[in-house]
Amino acid sequence: MMMKMAITASLLTAIVAPVRAQDYDPSGSDPIVVEADRPYSAEEVKSLARKIGSKIDLLRPFPRFNAPLCLDVAGLKDEYRDGFVRRVAENARIAGLTIAKPGCRPNAMIMFAEDSRKQLISLRKHKRDLFGEMPRSEFQTMIASRDGVYAWQINEIADVDGRELDKGPSPLLGLTGVPVLRTPATGRLSPPDTLVTKTSVVVIDRSRIDGKSAEQLADYATMRLIAPIGELPAAGAGGPSTIMTLFQAPDAAPAGLTAIDMAFLESVYKVRANGPSGQIFVETAKRVTRANGQ
Repeated sequence: MMMKMAITASLLTAIVAPVRAQDYDPSGSDPIVVEADRPYSAEEVKSLARKIGSKIDLLRPFPRFNAPLCLDVAGLKDEYRDGFVRRVAENARIAGLTIAKPGCRPNAMIMFAEDSRKQLISLRKHKRDLFGEMPRSEFQTMIASRDGVYAWQINEIADVDGRELDKGPSPLLGLTGVPVLRTPATGRLSPPDTLVTKTSVVVIDRSRIDGKSAEQLADYATMRLIAPIGELPAAGAGGPSTIMTLFQAPDAAPAGLTAIDMAFLESVYKVRANGPSGQIFVETAKRVTRANGQ
């Protein structure tokens, strides 16, 4: 049975033992049902995909998980935590990620915080590794935004097969112990490197979740966890919708992932790992229009 009740702050706990996605069993999970819209043209789909990915550097490869997803979720009561994790894990599996086996080291976290800004400051102080090399100025800008959700990723450069860079001598720089990319020659449109997501974190403020369903929150968190994208305002009247409007326009947000949302996530893991990120918009349109028989 899918989680149909709306989550309120009373269903959350401040500190809980995290539950992990490696405990997810696909054989016992409910099917993910995406929200169906009317058929949209390829241009309409691409337009929305570009808005979803408006923060993406189009000339660089899109960052994505290469290692299996190992998810921790904290801040939900036991009776809702398992279902939340199952839905996020199933979304990720459909998108093309592998779910880690038991005993894995977490590389993704979703947290529900009483005061998200205060929680971020505490994490920055006590769990600095969660922020990688994020400059202090960037962190200050993030917490100053007063958003209902904060999300960030730690990405590293890897070769075309997703392997981490060698730490060896660089004859050109005359240095040792620096990352060195060793890969066969590639063309101008096929750069020799990719971006691999090592850690992804989503922090959701409890004060902003009232009235939102468990499915909505899990689906929204999946999008922010897997892709470096941001919140969107309400979609225009008559246009395609996206779960990415959940916190800016909750009354107009869909009940869960839409066909375009899922196609976007699938496209992240469908296009060439070292191709320009803009390919994702084209691939999203292809997948949606193909499903509609266009």
